[in-house]
Amino acid sequence: MRQIVSTYVLFLASAALAQVAAPPVAPTGPAGVAEGLFAYQPEQGDLGFQDIVKLSDGRQLTGKAMEWADQFLLYDAAGHVRVFEASQIKECDYRRVLRHSIKPALPDLTVAYVERLPRDQSFQGAQSNDGAPPEAVMVAAGHKVVFRAHILNAGTVKALPVAWKISVSGTSIGSGELPELAPGREHVIEGSWSWDRSPQTLQILIDPEKKQREIARWNNSFTEPTAALGVAVVVDRDRYEAFAKTPNIVDSVCFEDWIQYQLRSLNALMAESVYPTAPHGVLERVRCDRIIVVNNVMDPQVRDRWAAQLRSDGGRAEESALLVFGKPAVGEDIASTAIKMDWPQLKELGRELGLADLRSTDTALEACHVLDQYERYAVCQHFFPWPRTLMHTPGPFRLDELGCNYLNQSLGKPRGFRGEYLYQLPSKIILEVRSNSGAPVSAQIDAFQLQSEGEAAGYICGAGRDPLYSATTGADGRLELPNLEAPALHTPGGYKLGPNPFGKIATNGSNGLLLFRIRHTHESIVREEFHFLRLYDCNLAYIRGDHDSHVHVINTRFPDPDAPLAPPFTLVVMDDRSAAKPPLKLRWRTTTSLLKLDEYRVYRRVGLGGDSETPWTLASIVRKTDKRWILDADVPYFEPPPPGFQYSLDTFFAVVAVDKHGRESGLAGQTFLTAGKDGVKMAIDVDNAFMTLRGRGIVPMLHWDGNIGTQPFMVNTSSVKHYHPAFAGIAVTPEHRVLISDPANHVLGVYDLSGNLETLMPHRPFWPGFASDKPGEFNDPQDVAVDKQGRIIVADRGNDRVQVLDSQGKFLGTLDEQTRLVAPSAVACSNNHLCVTDRSGSRVRIYKIDGEKPVFEREITGLVNADRAIVNPAGKVYVTAQDPQSLKQAVLVFGLKDDVLKLESARFEGEMGKLFDPRGGYLYDYLQDNFLYVLNAFPFDLRRIKME
Repeated sequence: MRQIVSTYVLFLASAALAQVAAPPVAPTGPAGVAEGLFAYQPEQGDLGFQDIVKLSDGRQLTGKAMEWADQFLLYDAAGHVRVFEASQIKECDYRRVLRHSIKPALPDLTVAYVERLPRDQSFQGAQSNDGAPPEAVMVAAGHKVVFRAHILNAGTVKALPVAWKISVSGTSIGSGELPELAPGREHVIEGSWSWDRSPQTLQILIDPEKKQREIARWNNSFTEPTAALGVAVVVDRDRYEAFAKTPNIVDSVCFEDWIQYQLRSLNALMAESVYPTAPHGVLERVRCDRIIVVNNVMDPQVRDRWAAQLRSDGGRAEESALLVFGKPAVGEDIASTAIKMDWPQLKELGRELGLADLRSTDTALEACHVLDQYERYAVCQHFFPWPRTLMHTPGPFRLDELGCNYLNQSLGKPRGFRGEYLYQLPSKIILEVRSNSGAPVSAQIDAFQLQSEGEAAGYICGAGRDPLYSATTGADGRLELPNLEAPALHTPGGYKLGPNPFGKIATNGSNGLLLFRIRHTHESIVREEFHFLRLYDCNLAYIRGDHDSHVHVINTRFPDPDAPLAPPFTLVVMDDRSAAKPPLKLRWRTTTSLLKLDEYRVYRRVGLGGDSETPWTLASIVRKTDKRWILDADVPYFEPPPPGFQYSLDTFFAVVAVDKHGRESGLAGQTFLTAGKDGVKMAIDVDNAFMTLRGRGIVPMLHWDGNIGTQPFMVNTSSVKHYHPAFAGIAVTPEHRVLISDPANHVLGVYDLSGNLETLMPHRPFWPGFASDKPGEFNDPQDVAVDKQGRIIVADRGNDRVQVLDSQGKFLGTLDEQTRLVAPSAVACSNNHLCVTDRSGSRVRIYKIDGEKPVFEREITGLVNADRAIVNPAGKVYVTAQDPQSLKQAVLVFGLKDDVLKLESARFEGEMGKLFDPRGGYLYDYLQDNFLYVLNAFPFDLRRIKME
């Protein structure tokens, strides 16, 4: 009977992380073989392993699969190995059946680990980079050291006495005979040597004459570098014993061989991490210095006891790094864990060795608290540009260049400092801003930073709403960045911190990101871009030789002084939306004499990173047409992203004019398409429209006004810790506050027009929020409306009711308690009427609300997919719902006849164009213009309908 242990879906060859590179050269063997890092030999081919490896080119291969360094190994039954770069692998099915899980009735002698005494001391756990650490003593040359090798019988029957031998670089330092060992028992053998920190190899042989048959013989031979850094491993007994019951990645049945393989794989990975500044890879190596097995490893009291074992009598740490393995997680299958690499733990080991987590500067959209020129939050996020590195993405990826350089610079030194290498920066860091032609630009620079401390930790901001500093580039487009204050620190590793453009650098790199808001004025038009500067790039410039100064070039779309004027706007036109991906046309109007122009160029920007991370690229060219002032172009959108692209497919479009000298204008007013979203509701405030969205995409809302068209809209909820909103119904109060119903947290959010969260109704002591049927509390609130008196009406769908609150959220009553509403999903106020849509969009109930209490008037039934309904001054009702004749979504108009509302017409077009699956419905009473506004389906353009 077959039992599939696991299906391991690799992200190695996915579009999200794949590298752009030439076809890889097939490796000749496992990485590190020449150095002795790869010790495994297949000895159980008769078990007929049938793992299935699926390659990115579509091929499927079978055999015994195993990860190693940045490779994937596949063994056939005869023991021959095929080696693949991990990036070639799409998926692996580890198909292990009963015969693979049987533990043979044999002994299995293995070297569990080797202690090197005395141990090198380290700074682990004793200090931060801010303070003076205690002295850490390293073993001196010529000192006598003892290697204590723990020999374990990991088999199921006793092991017979066999010979052993210990040598260093071929010179014997000890030999003897092991005693008889019962299953699970250890014996310690020793060899002494005069310490020499130069590259040497410790070798241990067990039963060199092969006198007894064992489960595995490859682990009878053990090698490791003598000067490798000692790693202490602490493991919970439950996990340890579970490993002793299932075969592991190297076919033995013990935790010890598995952890040795993990560390050796990291060594091979470091050896393969070759860069110009590390031409021989990382020279440092790690080794397992001890394994401590304890009960309840994470219990604080237990932790204190085992942590004490890792310190000398003087209290100094005696491990260069520490790995802790807890109890098996709920649902964890140790049989699956044992045959795989534990990349998250190896990344943690990298941190123990002093490397910074490269994910620390990855940010979400909501982390950007920088305002744009329209006083709305800049829609901007950042991802580290090289995710295929171990210290960013746990996986079979080589170390990054900066980390490699640091490990080589600190070779042979005590460990325990983290991120100290982030202090090394060029003496001067200079920005150079260039126009779309590459010429220098005079621009205003406002600086903001990703924060690592205090209430603003994790957010990109300045000094409150203001930038950290503002300055203007010179005629050469350059600005030398000012230094921010930082304490004077000098680590034992020789790294110094002082004033620099990043200030007090966090040792985990979490404030190593500056965001520059860059503004440039041309022909009275202010243009704005946002560009990031990474601390990592400045560190990299330093180790590559830019010690005195480093120039960071920022290429913009700003025009030159003599460039032509840009078209004022770029419109999205989508006349046919019947297809799954409708064709898209852009339309614009010229403002420059056609005689001066040569062509127009359509640019596209995909993703919501900085303007450098997700730059504008050419999408189309339209030649000048003498007699046409309105032009258009067919453009593609939401195409499959290129390999390595980490951002969303949200897309901006803009047009530039090009004169006969080839000079480009600045970008026209850009338009925006959001990916992976559906429209929900919309609301209007004066000349602003706000639209809520739902779906897998990352943009929560859209904003429209007559100046910049449709743009993404972000909210700032940092005033309420741990609150992560969802978005459904939306309305605007008479005080120009935006109300949004949050069905996930069961609350209403009150925001200002810039998107700042002001309060929640009701407030909760913790998040996510919870459903409630109490008065003034909600269960799945789907929509919200506000009447002229400022009363708040909430479609409390999960409680089958509509609640009425005052402007401060105080409960006033429940609408029409005599009538049972069923899952109300939409509410709308207009012309002293309230319309409630319930029963899955099949009914609309209409109430008069010009008195103290709402009074029911009449209802419309038999609707399909109805959303909001609006009453005009003449008493007609306009509902977004399905037209019964065409079966298409439309605006249905109901008129009063014999005191009954009857369908008069279906509107499929408004003053601003056709209707396409319209949703919502909003009347901005304060304009008194008698227009109904609705939200079209993608690309979510607004339409308005003149009500009779």
